[in-house]
Amino acid sequence: MNSAPQNGKHPHVDPVPQSVPSRAGAAARCWIGNLLMLIAFLGLISEGLIRQADLGMILTILLSAAAGIAVIAVGLFGRKLAMTGRKQRAAIAAHTRAADQRPPVLYLRSFTDDKVVADANVVKGFIQLSTEEEQFAKVLDPIGPFVAIGDPREKLPTLGATRHYVADDKWRQDVEQMLARARLVVLRLSTTKGLVWELQHVFTELDPGRILLLIPGTDKYEVFRNVAALWLPKPLPDLPRKQTKIGSLRGIVRFRSDWSPEFLLVKFSILRASLRSPIAPHLKTMLRPVFEQSGTPWKKPPLGVFSIGMMSFLGLGLLFTMLLLISNS
Repeated sequence: MNSAPQNGKHPHVDPVPQSVPSRAGAAARCWIGNLLMLIAFLGLISEGLIRQADLGMILTILLSAAAGIAVIAVGLFGRKLAMTGRKQRAAIAAHTRAADQRPPVLYLRSFTDDKVVADANVVKGFIQLSTEEEQFAKVLDPIGPFVAIGDPREKLPTLGATRHYVADDKWRQDVEQMLARARLVVLRLSTTKGLVWELQHVFTELDPGRILLLIPGTDKYEVFRNVAALWLPKPLPDLPRKQTKIGSLRGIVRFRSDWSPEFLLVKFSILRASLRSPIAPHLKTMLRPVFEQSGTPWKKPPLGVFSIGMMSFLGLGLLFTMLLLISNS
Protein backbone atom coordinates (compact mmCIF):
# COMPACT_ATOMS: atom_id res chain seq x y z
CA MET A 1 0.00 0.00 0.00
CA ASN A 2 1.18 3.31 1.16
CA SER A 3 4.70 4.48 1.46
CA ALA A 4 4.71 6.02 4.91
CA PRO A 5 6.15 9.49 5.42
CA GLN A 6 9.62 9.71 6.91
CA ASN A 7 8.32 10.14 10.45
CA GLY A 8 6.50 6.78 10.12
CA LYS A 9 3.06 8.33 10.41
CA HIS A 10 0.58 9.78 8.00
CA PRO A 11 -0.49 13.35 8.63
CA HIS A 12 -4.00 13.53 10.04
CA VAL A 13 -6.75 13.56 7.45
CA ASP A 14 -10.47 13.12 7.63
CA PRO A 15 -11.82 9.65 6.76
CA VAL A 16 -13.66 11.24 3.83
CA PRO A 17 -12.61 14.00 1.42
CA GLN A 18 -13.10 17.47 2.88
CA SER A 19 -15.55 18.60 0.20
CA VAL A 20 -17.36 17.13 -2.75
CA PRO A 21 -17.33 19.22 -5.96
CA SER A 22 -20.50 19.85 -7.89
CA ARG A 23 -21.39 17.60 -10.81
CA ALA A 24 -21.92 20.62 -13.06
CA GLY A 25 -18.51 22.08 -12.23
CA ALA A 26 -16.73 18.76 -12.81
CA ALA A 27 -18.55 18.24 -16.12
CA ALA A 28 -17.76 21.80 -17.24
CA ARG A 29 -14.06 21.33 -16.56
CA CYS A 30 -14.02 18.08 -18.53
CA TRP A 31 -15.81 19.59 -21.53
CA ILE A 32 -13.81 22.84 -21.57
CA GLY A 33 -10.55 20.96 -21.10
CA ASN A 34 -11.32 18.57 -23.96
CA LEU A 35 -12.37 21.51 -26.15
CA LEU A 36 -9.08 23.27 -25.46
CA MET A 37 -7.17 20.11 -26.37
CA LEU A 38 -9.13 19.91 -29.63
CA ILE A 39 -8.25 23.53 -30.34
CA ALA A 40 -4.60 22.75 -29.63
CA PHE A 41 -4.72 19.80 -32.02
CA LEU A 42 -6.25 21.95 -34.75
CA GLY A 43 -3.59 24.55 -34.00
CA LEU A 44 -0.88 22.01 -34.71
CA ILE A 45 -2.46 21.35 -38.11
CA SER A 46 -2.87 25.03 -38.93
CA GLU A 47 0.73 25.74 -37.97
CA GLY A 48 1.77 23.98 -41.17
CA LEU A 49 -0.21 26.53 -43.18
CA ILE A 50 1.99 29.30 -41.79
CA ARG A 51 5.09 27.61 -43.16
CA GLN A 52 3.45 27.22 -46.57
CA ALA A 53 2.44 30.87 -46.78
CA ASP A 54 4.84 33.27 -48.51
CA LEU A 55 5.46 35.56 -45.53
CA GLY A 56 9.21 35.79 -45.58
CA MET A 57 11.61 33.69 -43.56
CA ILE A 58 11.83 35.88 -40.44
CA LEU A 59 8.08 36.46 -40.16
CA THR A 60 7.39 32.77 -40.77
CA ILE A 61 9.82 31.73 -38.00
CA LEU A 62 8.33 34.25 -35.54
CA LEU A 63 4.74 33.29 -36.30
CA SER A 64 5.54 29.55 -36.16
CA ALA A 65 7.29 29.94 -32.82
CA ALA A 66 4.42 32.00 -31.38
CA ALA A 67 1.84 29.52 -32.67
CA GLY A 68 3.82 26.57 -31.29
CA ILE A 69 4.07 28.11 -27.82
CA ALA A 70 0.36 28.99 -27.83
CA VAL A 71 -0.63 25.49 -28.94
CA ILE A 72 1.47 23.83 -26.23
CA ALA A 73 0.16 26.19 -23.55
CA VAL A 74 -3.47 25.71 -24.55
CA GLY A 75 -3.06 21.95 -24.84
CA LEU A 76 -1.36 21.51 -21.47
CA PHE A 77 -3.86 23.77 -19.73
CA GLY A 78 -6.71 21.89 -21.37
CA ARG A 79 -5.29 18.55 -20.26
CA LYS A 80 -4.86 19.77 -16.68
CA LEU A 81 -8.39 21.17 -16.64
CA ALA A 82 -9.87 17.96 -18.07
CA MET A 83 -7.99 15.78 -15.58
CA THR A 84 -9.13 17.97 -12.69
CA GLY A 85 -12.71 17.48 -13.87
CA ARG A 86 -12.23 13.71 -14.12
CA LYS A 87 -10.78 13.56 -10.60
CA GLN A 88 -13.68 15.63 -9.30
CA ARG A 89 -16.04 13.16 -10.94
CA ALA A 90 -14.14 10.38 -9.15
CA ALA A 91 -14.66 12.16 -5.82
CA ILE A 92 -18.39 12.44 -6.54
CA ALA A 93 -18.59 8.79 -7.63
CA ALA A 94 -16.87 7.69 -4.40
CA HIS A 95 -19.89 8.83 -2.41
CA THR A 96 -22.20 6.93 -4.75
CA ARG A 97 -20.10 3.75 -4.52
CA ALA A 98 -20.23 3.89 -0.73
CA ALA A 99 -23.67 2.29 -1.06
CA ASP A 100 -22.12 -0.80 -2.73
CA GLN A 101 -22.14 -3.37 0.07
CA ARG A 102 -20.35 -6.15 -1.84
CA PRO A 103 -17.06 -7.43 -0.39
CA PRO A 104 -14.43 -5.23 -2.05
CA VAL A 105 -11.40 -5.86 -4.21
CA LEU A 106 -8.70 -4.25 -2.06
CA TYR A 107 -5.80 -2.62 -3.90
CA LEU A 108 -2.55 -2.31 -1.91
CA ARG A 109 0.44 -0.44 -3.30
CA SER A 110 3.08 2.15 -2.49
CA PHE A 111 1.83 5.70 -2.93
CA THR A 112 4.82 6.31 -5.20
CA ASP A 113 3.34 3.87 -7.72
CA ASP A 114 0.34 6.16 -8.20
CA LYS A 115 2.61 8.23 -10.44
CA VAL A 116 2.86 5.23 -12.75
CA VAL A 117 -0.66 3.83 -12.89
CA ALA A 118 -3.05 6.52 -11.68
CA ASP A 119 -1.57 9.86 -12.70
CA ALA A 120 -2.50 11.73 -15.87
CA ASN A 121 1.11 12.47 -16.74
CA VAL A 122 1.64 8.91 -17.97
CA VAL A 123 -0.67 9.72 -20.89
CA LYS A 124 1.42 10.91 -23.81
CA GLY A 125 0.35 13.94 -25.80
CA PHE A 126 -2.91 15.74 -25.16
CA ILE A 127 -5.28 12.77 -25.62
CA GLN A 128 -6.92 11.70 -22.35
CA LEU A 129 -7.05 7.90 -22.17
CA SER A 130 -8.10 5.80 -19.19
CA THR A 131 -5.28 5.32 -16.72
CA GLU A 132 -4.00 1.84 -15.98
CA GLU A 133 -5.62 1.85 -12.55
CA GLU A 134 -8.97 2.90 -14.04
CA GLN A 135 -8.83 -0.09 -16.35
CA PHE A 136 -8.11 -2.47 -13.46
CA ALA A 137 -11.09 -1.00 -11.60
CA LYS A 138 -13.33 -1.51 -14.63
CA VAL A 139 -12.22 -5.10 -15.28
CA LEU A 140 -12.41 -6.21 -11.62
CA ASP A 141 -15.74 -4.51 -10.83
CA PRO A 142 -17.79 -7.73 -11.38
CA ILE A 143 -15.79 -9.32 -8.52
CA GLY A 144 -16.26 -6.34 -6.21
CA PRO A 145 -15.78 -2.58 -5.89
CA PHE A 146 -12.11 -1.65 -6.40
CA VAL A 147 -11.01 0.25 -3.26
CA ALA A 148 -7.75 1.56 -1.80
CA ILE A 149 -6.39 3.70 1.02
CA GLY A 150 -5.91 7.21 -0.35
CA ASP A 151 -2.73 9.27 -0.13
CA PRO A 152 -3.51 11.94 2.51
CA ARG A 153 -1.38 14.45 0.60
CA GLU A 154 -3.61 14.47 -2.48
CA LYS A 155 -6.24 17.19 -2.83
CA LEU A 156 -8.36 15.10 -5.20
CA PRO A 157 -8.50 11.29 -5.50
CA THR A 158 -6.38 9.76 -8.21
CA LEU A 159 -8.28 8.00 -10.98
CA GLY A 160 -9.05 4.32 -10.53
CA ALA A 161 -9.79 2.72 -7.17
CA THR A 162 -12.25 4.40 -4.83
CA ARG A 163 -10.11 6.03 -2.15
CA HIS A 164 -10.75 5.84 1.59
CA TYR A 165 -8.90 8.37 3.73
CA VAL A 166 -7.91 7.39 7.26
CA ALA A 167 -6.33 9.04 10.29
CA ASP A 168 -2.58 8.83 10.85
CA ASP A 169 -2.75 6.37 13.72
CA LYS A 170 -5.39 4.06 12.24
CA TRP A 171 -4.25 3.09 8.74
CA ARG A 172 -2.90 -0.31 9.82
CA GLN A 173 -6.10 -1.06 11.74
CA ASP A 174 -8.19 -0.03 8.72
CA VAL A 175 -6.12 -2.21 6.38
CA GLU A 176 -6.59 -5.21 8.68
CA GLN A 177 -10.35 -4.67 8.71
CA MET A 178 -10.45 -4.30 4.92
CA LEU A 179 -8.31 -7.42 4.45
CA ALA A 180 -10.75 -9.45 6.54
CA ARG A 181 -13.68 -8.32 4.40
CA ALA A 182 -12.04 -8.28 0.95
CA ARG A 183 -13.08 -10.83 -1.63
CA LEU A 184 -9.81 -10.32 -3.49
CA VAL A 185 -6.59 -8.49 -2.59
CA VAL A 186 -4.56 -7.01 -5.44
CA LEU A 187 -1.07 -6.17 -4.27
CA ARG A 188 1.43 -4.27 -6.40
CA LEU A 189 4.84 -5.41 -5.18
CA SER A 190 7.21 -2.89 -3.67
CA THR A 191 9.85 -2.88 -0.94
CA THR A 192 8.62 0.15 1.03
CA LYS A 193 8.13 -0.48 4.77
CA GLY A 194 4.37 0.03 4.69
CA LEU A 195 3.89 -2.42 1.84
CA VAL A 196 6.19 -5.04 3.36
CA TRP A 197 4.01 -4.93 6.51
CA GLU A 198 0.93 -5.45 4.33
CA LEU A 199 2.66 -8.22 2.38
CA GLN A 200 3.28 -10.15 5.60
CA HIS A 201 -0.36 -9.82 6.69
CA VAL A 202 -1.67 -10.82 3.26
CA PHE A 203 0.47 -13.97 3.06
CA THR A 204 -0.10 -15.07 6.66
CA GLU A 205 -3.82 -14.30 7.05
CA LEU A 206 -5.52 -14.84 3.67
CA ASP A 207 -6.37 -17.89 1.59
CA PRO A 208 -4.18 -18.11 -1.53
CA GLY A 209 -7.17 -17.83 -3.87
CA ARG A 210 -7.84 -14.30 -2.58
CA ILE A 211 -4.41 -12.93 -3.53
CA LEU A 212 -3.25 -11.41 -6.80
CA LEU A 213 0.26 -10.03 -7.19
CA LEU A 214 1.15 -7.30 -9.69
CA ILE A 215 4.82 -7.51 -10.68
CA PRO A 216 6.16 -4.07 -11.75
CA GLY A 217 8.28 -3.86 -14.88
CA THR A 218 11.52 -3.22 -13.01
CA ASP A 219 14.77 -5.08 -12.43
CA LYS A 220 13.91 -5.71 -8.75
CA TYR A 221 12.01 -8.96 -9.16
CA GLU A 222 14.66 -10.96 -7.31
CA VAL A 223 14.36 -8.53 -4.41
CA PHE A 224 10.57 -9.03 -4.45
CA ARG A 225 11.04 -12.81 -4.49
CA ASN A 226 13.40 -12.74 -1.52
CA VAL A 227 11.04 -10.55 0.52
CA ALA A 228 7.97 -12.65 -0.36
CA ALA A 229 9.86 -15.88 0.46
CA LEU A 230 9.88 -14.85 4.13
CA TRP A 231 6.18 -15.79 4.37
CA LEU A 232 5.21 -17.74 1.24
CA PRO A 233 5.00 -21.55 1.56
CA LYS A 234 6.27 -21.81 -2.03
CA PRO A 235 8.65 -19.36 -3.74
CA LEU A 236 7.58 -17.09 -6.57
CA PRO A 237 8.45 -18.56 -9.98
CA ASP A 238 11.19 -17.40 -12.33
CA LEU A 239 10.23 -14.77 -14.86
CA PRO A 240 8.67 -16.67 -17.78
CA ARG A 241 9.78 -16.39 -21.37
CA LYS A 242 6.17 -16.38 -22.57
CA GLN A 243 4.16 -13.19 -22.98
CA THR A 244 3.14 -11.92 -19.53
CA LYS A 245 3.81 -8.18 -19.85
CA ILE A 246 0.80 -5.86 -19.78
CA GLY A 247 0.77 -2.11 -19.25
CA SER A 248 3.48 -1.13 -16.74
CA LEU A 249 3.62 -4.68 -15.37
CA ARG A 250 6.12 -7.44 -16.00
CA GLY A 251 3.37 -9.86 -15.10
CA ILE A 252 0.53 -10.88 -12.80
CA VAL A 253 0.79 -13.84 -10.40
CA ARG A 254 -2.11 -15.77 -8.89
CA PHE A 255 -2.01 -18.64 -6.41
CA ARG A 256 -3.69 -22.03 -6.57
CA SER A 257 -5.31 -23.54 -3.47
CA ASP A 258 -2.00 -25.23 -2.47
CA TRP A 259 -0.10 -21.90 -2.72
CA SER A 260 1.46 -22.83 -6.08
CA PRO A 261 2.10 -19.51 -7.86
CA GLU A 262 1.73 -19.01 -11.59
CA PHE A 263 2.17 -16.15 -14.02
CA LEU A 264 -0.97 -15.41 -16.04
CA LEU A 265 -0.45 -15.31 -19.79
CA VAL A 266 -1.54 -12.39 -21.96
CA LYS A 267 -3.68 -13.11 -25.01
CA PHE A 268 -3.97 -10.04 -27.22
CA SER A 269 -6.93 -9.76 -29.57
CA ILE A 270 -6.94 -7.13 -32.30
CA LEU A 271 -10.71 -7.37 -32.73
CA ARG A 272 -11.26 -6.53 -29.06
CA ALA A 273 -8.75 -3.69 -28.85
CA SER A 274 -9.97 -0.42 -27.36
CA LEU A 275 -8.66 3.05 -28.12
CA ARG A 276 -9.77 4.57 -24.82
CA SER A 277 -8.88 1.59 -22.59
CA PRO A 278 -6.03 -0.12 -24.44
CA ILE A 279 -5.19 -2.85 -21.91
CA ALA A 280 -8.67 -3.50 -20.44
CA PRO A 281 -9.90 -6.15 -22.95
CA HIS A 282 -6.62 -8.09 -22.80
CA LEU A 283 -6.50 -7.76 -19.01
CA LYS A 284 -10.00 -9.20 -18.72
CA THR A 285 -9.03 -12.21 -20.84
CA MET A 286 -5.84 -12.59 -18.82
CA LEU A 287 -7.73 -12.60 -15.50
CA ARG A 288 -10.27 -15.27 -16.49
CA PRO A 289 -8.72 -17.85 -14.08
CA VAL A 290 -9.07 -15.29 -11.26
CA PHE A 291 -12.78 -14.81 -12.04
CA GLU A 292 -13.34 -18.56 -12.09
CA GLN A 293 -11.38 -19.05 -8.87
CA SER A 294 -13.53 -16.43 -7.09
CA GLY A 295 -16.77 -17.90 -8.46
CA THR A 296 -17.55 -14.78 -10.48
CA PRO A 297 -19.14 -15.19 -13.94
CA TRP A 298 -16.71 -14.16 -16.69
CA LYS A 299 -17.75 -12.67 -20.02
CA LYS A 300 -15.68 -12.09 -23.13
CA PRO A 301 -14.65 -8.48 -23.71
CA PRO A 302 -16.84 -6.82 -26.36
CA LEU A 303 -15.53 -6.28 -29.86
CA GLY A 304 -13.74 -2.95 -30.21
CA VAL A 305 -15.57 -0.32 -32.27
CA PHE A 306 -12.30 1.26 -33.38
CA SER A 307 -10.81 -2.11 -34.39
CA ILE A 308 -13.94 -3.12 -36.30
CA GLY A 309 -13.96 0.25 -38.05
CA MET A 310 -10.31 -0.08 -39.07
CA MET A 311 -10.78 -3.67 -40.25
CA SER A 312 -13.87 -2.64 -42.25
CA PHE A 313 -11.98 0.28 -43.79
CA LEU A 314 -9.08 -1.97 -44.78
CA GLY A 315 -11.49 -4.59 -46.13
CA LEU A 316 -13.32 -2.05 -48.27
CA GLY A 317 -10.01 -0.69 -49.50
CA LEU A 318 -8.87 -4.17 -50.47
CA LEU A 319 -12.18 -4.88 -52.20
CA PHE A 320 -12.02 -1.61 -54.12
CA THR A 321 -8.44 -2.38 -55.21
CA MET A 322 -9.43 -5.86 -56.40
CA LEU A 323 -12.37 -4.51 -58.36
CA LEU A 324 -10.17 -1.86 -59.93
CA LEU A 325 -7.61 -4.48 -61.00
CA ILE A 326 -10.34 -6.70 -62.46
CA SER A 327 -11.85 -3.81 -64.43
CA ASN A 328 -8.45 -2.90 -65.89
CA SER A 329 -7.57 -6.47 -66.85
